[in-house]
Amino acid sequence: MVDFKNVDFSYGEKAVIKDLSFTVASGKNLLLFGPSGCGKTTVARLIMGLEKPDSGVISAPDNVSVVFQEDRLIDNISVLKNITLPLCKEKYAFAKQLLAEFGLCDIAGKYPPSLSGGMKRRVAIIRAAAYGGDVIILDEPFNGIDKENINTTVAILNREYTDKGKSIILISHNKKDAEYFGADILELG
Repeated sequence: MVDFKNVDFSYGEKAVIKDLSFTVASGKNLLLFGPSGCGKTTVARLIMGLEKPDSGVISAPDNVSVVFQEDRLIDNISVLKNITLPLCKEKYAFAKQLLAEFGLCDIAGKYPPSLSGGMKRRVAIIRAAAYGGDVIILDEPFNGIDKENINTTVAILNREYTDKGKSIILISHNKKDAEYFGADILELG
């Protein structure tokens, strides 16, 4: 569960979040929606503990998986190594299973600079899903991914998170992304 109670946050003199309260129950999903600069990514950073609120109370699991807006892959290691780097050895088989389900087994030994944008995005999603946090945060998750691969991504994430009582928190400029995960929408800004 993620719970915000009367949360305020500022970057210096600039107030970004004022008196924000919401709850995402385990197994429920949420889309953070609003214009650029309204605080969507800041809310995600607060959930992850990368930022601390100026006031208010935040409850969130310690084990959070994240797909940042940038793919954050390491260029000089293979796709498979990028995926398994943050994992314990017990999760390697699951990571390889996800690679197969995403149809990317043939690129396991390639390096990120040789991949298309959509492939890089799916590798970043596989890494986060294989890590398996209690909550997964997806910042603009479908950038560069075609419709067929979006459907595969949604099915796998729903199976690994929603169906298992875990939560998905999306950050998007597209309200339709909420439909993929049956997510409630929290409009910021």
